[in-house]
Amino acid sequence: QMPSSLTRVTCRCGHCKKLAPTWVQLAAHMRDRLTIAEVDCEAHGSICRSQGVNGYPMLFYYGGGGSGKTEYTGGRRLEQLRSFAEKVSGP
Repeated sequence: QMPSSLTRVTCRCGHCKKLAPTWVQLAAHMRDRLTIAEVDCEAHGSICRSQGVNGYPMLFYYGGGGSGKTEYTGGRRLEQLRSFAEKVSGP
């Protein structure tokens, strides 16, 4: 069974660079509860095209067990991301 993850698709633009430190903090907070991942679309363009990435950064939640993906469109502050991550990761 595939684990759940919250994945940031990124490039080297200013918006992506600005979100990077927050993403590191989120990963530290969610350690052992939810995989916080990152895909560099400049290095892995085929993955990003297959996922329908059309802007940067985009955030996707992938449910475990192949349950599909959901684009996260909420706020980009740590508190907002943490709240979403805690909600989808369960108790």
